[in-house]
Amino acid sequence: MPTIYSSPFSPIPIPKISVFNLFFPDTDPHANHPAFIDGISGRVVTRAQLQRDARVLAFGLRNNLEYLLGAINVSRHGTILVFSPNSMSYPLIICAALAGGIRLSLASSALMPPELAYQIKDSEPSHIAVHPTLFPVLLKALEILGVDVQSKDLRRRIILLAPATEVPAELNSQGWFNLGDVMKANRQLQPERFDNHEADRTSLILYSSGTTGLPKGVELTHYNIVAQILSLRNSGRYPDQAGVDVTIGAVPYFHVYGVLTLIHYALSCGIASVVLPKFEPATFLSAIQKYHTTSAYCAPPSIAFIANSPLVGRYDLSSLKSVISAAAPLSTAIAQRAELRLEASGAKGVYISQLYGITETTGGVTATPYGRNDKHTSCGCLVANVEARLVREDGTDSKEGESGELWIRSPYIMKGYLNKPHATRAAIEDGFYKTGDIAVRDDEGFFYVVDRKKELIKYKGYQVSPAEVENVLFQHPDVEDCAVVGVLEPETQNELPRFGIHCPRDRTLVGTPASKLTADIHQWVKDRLSPHKALRGGVRLITGVPKSAAGKVLRRELHVLARNEVVDAAAKL
Repeated sequence: MPTIYSSPFSPIPIPKISVFNLFFPDTDPHANHPAFIDGISGRVVTRAQLQRDARVLAFGLRNNLEYLLGAINVSRHGTILVFSPNSMSYPLIICAALAGGIRLSLASSALMPPELAYQIKDSEPSHIAVHPTLFPVLLKALEILGVDVQSKDLRRRIILLAPATEVPAELNSQGWFNLGDVMKANRQLQPERFDNHEADRTSLILYSSGTTGLPKGVELTHYNIVAQILSLRNSGRYPDQAGVDVTIGAVPYFHVYGVLTLIHYALSCGIASVVLPKFEPATFLSAIQKYHTTSAYCAPPSIAFIANSPLVGRYDLSSLKSVISAAAPLSTAIAQRAELRLEASGAKGVYISQLYGITETTGGVTATPYGRNDKHTSCGCLVANVEARLVREDGTDSKEGESGELWIRSPYIMKGYLNKPHATRAAIEDGFYKTGDIAVRDDEGFFYVVDRKKELIKYKGYQVSPAEVENVLFQHPDVEDCAVVGVLEPETQNELPRFGIHCPRDRTLVGTPASKLTADIHQWVKDRLSPHKALRGGVRLITGVPKSAAGKVLRRELHVLARNEVVDAAAKL
């Protein structure tokens, strides 16, 4: 019999309802409280305003695009791809899609045209909502796909994700639709209900590389999201008070961590969420001070900044009660140093806790209960409604205190990988999702992620798939064989993608990291992939990529090689 660990928290009944109905019940005592605050301008949108505007936008998307604009309406269960940085318009389209029964495929705002083209082709959206600043990237991606960007049909399917006042005059003059155009009928849609079996309909498609390979669309349903939110709310975390508490984070909304905590979780709790387009240190700290935020969601590099920067001491951060780190492991030393700096800035008793979750589990499956200040190295205990196994490579269960691959079973395991049933079946066994992360459980039920079986690299919380980077590198004319691994940079808590190339045409270059070829390889990747996939860990020319007899890259050997040498500063970006 397998050893199955259960959550210490009582199971929570999960209703089969729409996420929109969870956010906005028929009676909302906090309707006039802020839902979102623009961290730059200070503009506030209340819960009542957001609900109304979302229903107006949903009506426009479903019914009025054709009637008013000569465009194409979005069908029920149709898909819109969202390509945008964090903005006040992002939670609006999230809520509008929920009300209108529309699926959203969320794309990283850092994607380069070839990457965006891949996601467009894979998720097959009928419409694309793009932030004006990213419009040129979208056009290049569409050109890669062979789309005529001057065609009338394309203009009927693109929506600028911003009000008219935030759209550059050039785009306005070209006749591209913006949110104001879609909403001008000013009629509200009756929200779609997702009761009973309808709750298993897909709401979000988020992209993840899973345990290996190219990015795959992860389908998350209304039921997955409702289960995740209610389970987290009943797992001993910081007790957010509706209408009182304020949260903040610069985690991107296209990421499961950002969208589930800063939009979905915040709305379900009735607390305000401060919107920031990205992590800019002075802006982040200033917003905590100005809006009296009580909780903050961060990735480890942001915690490392807090730990190391004297800038922190210039702000009054006394409102902070809870800081959560997720998206990658955080070192104890960095966490403790950050707590000391926060305390010196007035945040008395603040504790930096870790949360563990992945896209395929709809976010958090372990969390550190509020007040457990003795568990810095842990990512917490299982949240409500979660079961786990720790499994050895031979498929048997690990013994008490022994490490093993973390398998998770819960109501919020993904519906599956979009159009990839074989990958879905390979990832899930008896209802357990195989995370690819190696963990240990202590005698109190707290888990510790100690290694990663899967090949993914985590840079600033972003996933970097070695296979994706290698696929680009293999296209370089001077690359015969290659492998990409991550190298940890202790001070910033980032994993830096690093590249080993086998048999360059000029064999004299082996062992010379500052060669012209390495600089060319850096630029090759920069021109084709998002900035977080750049080879910041350096380029190392080696005589051969270590492989097994079956031809599989032995990444552990490359990790050892990387740890045992200091990367030449000239080879870093």
